[in-house]
Amino acid sequence: MPKLPDIINMAYNQGVWKGSLRAYTAQIDIVGFTNIILQITQGSKDELEEFSKTIAAFFNPIIDSIGRIGGLIPHFAGDGFQIIFEKKENIDLSSILYSFSTIPDFEFAGIPLQLRVGISIGDVDWGIIGKEKYAFYFK
Repeated sequence: MPKLPDIINMAYNQGVWKGSLRAYTAQIDIVGFTNIILQITQGSKDELEEFSKTIAAFFNPIIDSIGRIGGLIPHFAGDGFQIIFEKKENIDLSSILYSFSTIPDFEFAGIPLQLRVGISIGDVDWGIIGKEKYAFYFK
């Protein structure tokens, strides 16, 4: 089960339903993912299982690296995901970029998996919505 972001958990416990934070945001795209999907959809079940293991091995270090410096991933979308790093004294652009540089190279069926990263800084609005069942958003 995904971890509830600390900012959302604290806000909910304090009865706060919306707010904003100054943050670095990163949009991550996995280059090569579509070509691999096209290749394995024509392959065997064993190839699909092997690809699943490769993707887990690819994503786990990314998620760990992001978590170590205080980033959160609000959602995955297809072959990419977004990351939010609340701007704090101990988090700067160089630490974010370094976290991506530590990710090992991967390939599947001769096709390399690489990250394409776009980073920006600005205000990120967040909110908690719902009456009996709750959801949260970042925008």
